[in-house]
Amino acid sequence: QWYYNGLPLAGSNAQQYNAYDDGWYHVGVWQNNAWMFSDSIRVTVFPTPDVPNLNDTSVCKGSSITLNIPFVSGVTYKWNNSLTGGSLLTSGLSFTSPPLTTMTTYYVEAVNSFSCKSARLDVDIVVKALPVASFTYSSVASGGQYNVNFTCTTSNPDYITWIFGDTSIQGNVSHLTDPIYTYPVAGTYDVILVIENFLGCSDTLIKKVAAGANNPAFIPTTFTPNGDGKNDIFRVRGEQFTLEVMKIYDQWGTLLY
Repeated sequence: QWYYNGLPLAGSNAQQYNAYDDGWYHVGVWQNNAWMFSDSIRVTVFPTPDVPNLNDTSVCKGSSITLNIPFVSGVTYKWNNSLTGGSLLTSGLSFTSPPLTTMTTYYVEAVNSFSCKSARLDVDIVVKALPVASFTYSSVASGGQYNVNFTCTTSNPDYITWIFGDTSIQGNVSHLTDPIYTYPVAGTYDVILVIENFLGCSDTLIKKVAAGANNPAFIPTTFTPNGDGKNDIFRVRGEQFTLEVMKIYDQWGTLLY
């Protein structure tokens, strides 16, 4: 018969007893028509720490993230890569992941000063795709000025910032999706489009915009390379293009240059 704090434990008469409560235990054995009692044993039950409190979160693709747990006196935290077993990643109140490209789960457990461990908490990190900044535009002359219609072609942006590159006017910025900006002088401007989603993931595009250039590329149809200093050079002029290969033919289709 097992006893707890001097009182018999009902139904506890097996050879072994599992103690879960703090207190004094002893056992009595009926032998040869008499009870024999053991010495009492003091059992101290240490508390198990609470499971850490941490929410799932998100991160931009290709970025790392730092997970933080509030300080609790007498408790340390261990970060692992598996619900059971696995590898210990670090110990402490915070853990910083490597750059992530796919959804990843980390696990954290609390350990108190008695080396008692809580259950492991799984923390899911959802990886969000980066936005891609893109836009088109068209230019129309009006009253000596040039109205440029901008169209953001990024899919469902959360936040938009346009910087129109016109240093002659203060506040040449807009947060509209498809703004119209009026340039007072024809020319080529570096327009900046910044796209950002609600996570703070962003992308920036810098694009040259020709305001008032109805024919951004001028290609001559003839030239006379005879060394007389007149029209000897064939030159392509314009904006918004990159010349990588140029071939010149005569009127019968023979490649000359």
